[in-house]
Amino acid sequence: MILKCQITGHPEPYITMMKSGTVIPFQFKYSMIGQKVKRYVYETRVENFNFQLGKGIYECQASNSFGRNISRVEIVAKSPPKPKIIVKMNFIILAIENVSDSENILHANDRKRLLPPIIEFLFSIEEVKITKNGMSAKLIAENKRSILINGALKGIYDQQANGIYFYYKFSQEDLNLKRNSVYNLKANVRNYFGWSGFSDKYTYVSTHVCGNNVSLLRNEVEFFSPKEFNVLVRNYKCNSPVYTNPGHKICIKMKFVDCKRKSILIHDGDNTNANIVERNCTHPESKVCSSSENLYFKFDQPGTGFGFKMNLVAEIKNKKLNKL
Repeated sequence: MILKCQITGHPEPYITMMKSGTVIPFQFKYSMIGQKVKRYVYETRVENFNFQLGKGIYECQASNSFGRNISRVEIVAKSPPKPKIIVKMNFIILAIENVSDSENILHANDRKRLLPPIIEFLFSIEEVKITKNGMSAKLIAENKRSILINGALKGIYDQQANGIYFYYKFSQEDLNLKRNSVYNLKANVRNYFGWSGFSDKYTYVSTHVCGNNVSLLRNEVEFFSPKEFNVLVRNYKCNSPVYTNPGHKICIKMKFVDCKRKSILIHDGDNTNANIVERNCTHPESKVCSSSENLYFKFDQPGTGFGFKMNLVAEIKNKKLNKL
């Protein structure tokens, strides 16, 4: 693991890097010219394979004729906390608090407490079968992925008021998840001191092709025609009922061009007898919502036209039908 000290100042600052009060070696890496002053970057290395010796408080001290500044990070020798699964645009993202990355930058006045980097990920995957009486689940795989120490999978850094988080993103293909399916996912992560333990279960709905039922809608789901949405199709039709949990409604996010299409009908219920939801297509990105936990999508292209691609999402239900 590398700790980088990033300093901006003029005249050029004098740098000292320390570990638990003892001066340690470091290297000058490069400088960048900003609007008025240069930015200088120095680094030191914490040996990944001996974190028991590498633990401690690291400081970067910078001083020039105008003053002195200290940034500090404590490397803690312990296993990581349980990850939290979140989903954005069908990507499975693991949010892990206070873990370090393969490279970590110390800025002015930083005060951090970090755990060693994540080196391995373990997913427990249950495929959910929807039944009339509810749902049943069956364990289909444990997908174990080894992550190289040199940063083959690099996290995204996010410092919030309540802590520092790293986000690791996985696609459906990374976990061998099928389209038109529902899964229960749990994740376990490991650093050099052990495993975190499995996260809470997340019910994940994969991308769906029109013509299939969309059940247990929770995360935002890509929804598209069997033909490529940017390819001309002729005399094509498909229907899909969409369901979510009680107390929620179903919204469809679509482009302006799809919102205007007469070949797309959205029924406010679970069949074609339900009322058609009116669409207000005045915005580049339009959103049409049901009034309940059911929605029926119908596409009928009698002539030649393009396919479609849009997103389905479940939202907490309001008293009034939401039409944007």
